[in-house]
Amino acid sequence: MTPLALAPGEVHLWHDLLAAEQDDARRRCAQGVVSADEWEQCARFVFDDGRRECLAARYLVRTVLSYYADVPSSAWQFETNAFGRPRIAGPAGGTGLRFNLSHASGMVVCVVSAHHEVGVDVEWLGRRTPLHLAASHFSAEERAALDALPVDAQPRRFLEYWTLKEAYIKARGEGLSLPLDQFTFDTTAVPRPTIHFADGFPDTSAAWQFERVYIGAEHMTAVAIRTGGAPPVQVVTRPFAFAAPGR
Repeated sequence: MTPLALAPGEVHLWHDLLAAEQDDARRRCAQGVVSADEWEQCARFVFDDGRRECLAARYLVRTVLSYYADVPSSAWQFETNAFGRPRIAGPAGGTGLRFNLSHASGMVVCVVSAHHEVGVDVEWLGRRTPLHLAASHFSAEERAALDALPVDAQPRRFLEYWTLKEAYIKARGEGLSLPLDQFTFDTTAVPRPTIHFADGFPDTSAAWQFERVYIGAEHMTAVAIRTGGAPPVQVVTRPFAFAAPGR
C-alpha cells in the first residue's frame, strides 16, 4: 500500500461515528492492535461509553498512522510528555508524524500532521453545557461576549470557546498548566477564529491557526495548528470507514 501523502499545506482530520452494531467486531480487531497498557487505560473509564470510545480512539490512531508510514498498526510506540500529551516514540519511520485525539458521545476524531504541532477537541452539541465554568475558565472578554448573547445562544458559544481552548492547550502539550483565562478567542472573526494573549503570556497570536469543523449535525470540532506564522493550511476531513474482517 502506497503511504498517504501529507502536504506541508494541509492536516488531516479523521472522524469515526461509532455504530453500536460494530462494537463487538471493533473490539476483536483492537485486541490484535492496541497495546496492553492502552487496553488497561481504557478499562479505567467508569462508564461503558468512555471505555468504548477510548478503545475506538486507540484503534483509530494506530490504523490511521499506518496509512502514512510503512509501519504495522500494532507496531506503533507512544510516550507521553510531563503533562500527559501522547506522541510517537517509534518506529523511526513514523516519528515525524504528529497527532492528537479526542472523543465525545460516540464520535472519535484524530488530527494528523507531518509538519505542525496540532491539537483537537470534539464535543456533542446536545450535552448539558456547564455555563458556570465560564467564570473560572474564560477570559473577561469571553465572559462579556457570552453574557451579551441571548440565553438560548449561550450554550453553543460556550462550546465554541471550550473546544478551541482544549485544542490549543493540547497542541501546546502543556495541559491545564496553562491558565485558560489568559488567552481569548474571537469566534466571530472571519474567515476563522483568532486568539490573543494577556500581557506576559508566553505565546504569539500569529503563530496559530484555528478551525471549527462540524461533523454531521451533532458534533463540533476545533483544530489548533501551530503554523509559526506561515500561510494558512487546509484541514482535510476524512471519514474513517471501519470494516470488520471478511467484509
